[in-house]
Amino acid sequence: MHGIRHVGRRSVLAGAGAVALIAAGLRLSLGRSDPDPKPKPSSIAPNPIAKPEKALAAKHSPTPIERYIPPTATPIQIETPPPTATASPTPTTETLSPLTGLPSDKTIVNRRPLAIKIGNNPEARPHWGLNEAEIVMEHYTEGGVTRYTALFQGSDSVRVGPLRSARLIDIQISQEYQSLFAHVGGSPGVRSALKVLGRLDRDEFFYGSDGPFFRTGDRVPPENAWVNLLKLRDEVERLGLSPEVNIDSWNYYNSMSEPINARLVIVPAPPMSSETYRSRYQFESGNGKYLKFIGQAPAIDGKTGDQISVNNLIIQTVGHYITDIEEDSLGNMSLEIQTIGEGKVTVFRDGSVVEGLWKKPTRDTRTQFFQNDGSPIQLKRGNSWIHFLPDNETVNWQASLDT
Repeated sequence: MHGIRHVGRRSVLAGAGAVALIAAGLRLSLGRSDPDPKPKPSSIAPNPIAKPEKALAAKHSPTPIERYIPPTATPIQIETPPPTATASPTPTTETLSPLTGLPSDKTIVNRRPLAIKIGNNPEARPHWGLNEAEIVMEHYTEGGVTRYTALFQGSDSVRVGPLRSARLIDIQISQEYQSLFAHVGGSPGVRSALKVLGRLDRDEFFYGSDGPFFRTGDRVPPENAWVNLLKLRDEVERLGLSPEVNIDSWNYYNSMSEPINARLVIVPAPPMSSETYRSRYQFESGNGKYLKFIGQAPAIDGKTGDQISVNNLIIQTVGHYITDIEEDSLGNMSLEIQTIGEGKVTVFRDGSVVEGLWKKPTRDTRTQFFQNDGSPIQLKRGNSWIHFLPDNETVNWQASLDT
């Protein structure tokens, strides 16, 4: 059994007091604007941690970290005009998606992505449409649970979800991919921070029944909120945004012959969590993909009934910090997950593992992955699943499926 050896610029935790921060700061979020159908007893003590300077994990940014982008910050520029009819495209023999490296229709390859916020508590499963996402990012929230932000560029699925409330990390994701961001509300502090996205922020709370969001009767609220991607794409034109954006591509390989040394990958559950949030990935030689499990159960895409499968599994070590933004009436505090800077990355593809560094110098540049010798990490063409983890967590992998 092998594990990731984490590296950081500063120490992760300062003794027992920092351990107490994790226990106090990572409790299950119920959310005023995102109610849990099964609220926890009111006897739970509020989180005493109110100072955002307390760190959960090592900082990887080479520059001081902003707590979050305040609403008075300069908004991201989204006014890029669409290509004119007289523009001369660069001749190419094949149009490849920058998100997957796969051949793509020329009308889709530069299409503005859609970022969709999706819950991952047991009541949210099975998820709907995740196998059609080019990239899914899984991250901690403030209470031992995880949530997803899924990027869709080629899909026009009429039902994706279930949707949940926004978190601070979604600002950085939307800026990096220039994507419309669809979610259902958020805490007052997070909603205020989201203002920096301007028209890219698409909140279900501000739409009527004729918009891209809808509710169904087959699930109990709040797990019954969905988004129609086809209607959400119509918002790009209605809002006066350019339908096309330029996104730097990752590096991909056409063929790879490496020994299979990572057939089973186990991602830990968040602190103060349960087995139901532990992810396991099992490599299938027949299709060359990793099958995703949550806890002991297969992760299923409810649209097709198929198990969620992944071409590239990316473990990205990033800073996790407790902020002073209160998420709910129990005193759970929001997390900031800092994806700007650099840090440890481990990539699994085709049953093999490669370790190196991720780098993202600014908010609107795309994260890139490098081997320890500085050369780019080459990914398998296809979809990717990214786990953002603090560097006090360990991912284990092994060459066999025997646990």
